[in-house]
Amino acid sequence: MADDPIAHVLRRGEAAAQGVDAFPIEPGYVIHWGMWNGAAVPGKPVIDQVDPRNPDIIEPVDQRIFWATALPTPPDALALRSDTVRFNRVLGVIGGGSGGPLFPASVTRFGATVNFATGDISQGVLDIDRTDVWHVEFAGKIRGSFADLKVLPPSTVNQSNPVKGAIGGVFTGSKGDVLLGGFQFEDAGNPDRHVEGLIQVAPPP
Repeated sequence: MADDPIAHVLRRGEAAAQGVDAFPIEPGYVIHWGMWNGAAVPGKPVIDQVDPRNPDIIEPVDQRIFWATALPTPPDALALRSDTVRFNRVLGVIGGGSGGPLFPASVTRFGATVNFATGDISQGVLDIDRTDVWHVEFAGKIRGSFADLKVLPPSTVNQSNPVKGAIGGVFTGSKGDVLLGGFQFEDAGNPDRHVEGLIQVAPPP
C-alpha cells in the first residue's frame, strides 16, 4: 500500500538504461519511465539497497527493473470529484517477461471503473497477448493519490493456469485524469512464466 514503510531502494548503478522516455500530461505533470537492465552486461547489475537506512547493505539484481516517476494528483483534488469514469484508453506501455518485451499492441484491453465519490475501483481487467495470453481481473480502492488494487481469482494465463501477482497505480495530473499503473504477474504453477511492466491509461477523450 501507498503508506507502507519503504523496504528497498533500487538504484541503477552501472546497469544499462533502456527505453527511457518522458510524457508531458499537463503543465507541472510529466511521467518519466524506463528500464534498468541488470542482465545486459555481466558485472553491471541494478543495485538493491535492502536497508533504506543503510546504503552499505546492498545486493546485486541481475534482471530488468522497470521504473517510473510522476507527480501524484493532490488527494484533495481527487476528493472534489464525484463522477464515475472508465479508464480504458491506453496511452503507453513498457514491460516484458518470459515471453519477450511488451509493445503497445501487446495490451489488447485495459479497463477500470473509478467511482471518485466512493473511492471504489471495480471491473478491472488487463489483457496481454504476447507469447503467452494473460487475462487479469482486479479491483480495489482509491487511497490518497493511489490506486490500491488486488488481483482477483478469475485471472488466468493461456486460458487455464491461475495467475498470482500484484498491480497498483497512482493518479497524476491536476485532476487525476491519468492513471500510471505497475504490474507484476506470474503463472501460479510455473513462476518461470511471468510478465511485468508499466502502463498509462486515461478515460476516453
